[in-house]
Amino acid sequence: MGYKKNWYRGKVFVITGAGGDIGSEVCRVFAPLGMRMYLLDIPGADLSSLKKELDELGAESVDIMEMDVTNQEEVKSVIESIGKKEKYLDIIHNNAGIGKM
Repeated sequence: MGYKKNWYRGKVFVITGAGGDIGSEVCRVFAPLGMRMYLLDIPGADLSSLKKELDELGAESVDIMEMDVTNQEEVKSVIESIGKKEKYLDIIHNNAGIGKM
């Protein structure tokens, strides 16, 4: 089990819809594994408290980026921006969406 957890250390984790209930919980699971995390959410979403929490949980780094997944140009621009910083995108969790009840 320890080997599997060590594999995640320093890996790049990208998640859309990071500020939602499910997205933020997924982030809380991966942060203690020591990953470099990119939290993507719609413009105006305040992810600052989540970033602080993930830092405290043990994430290697946490970057917040605004992106509307319905805008192809924004998606391309943000992913290219991450690609300029990172050699690989190890995990991409496509979580963005709006649920209606």
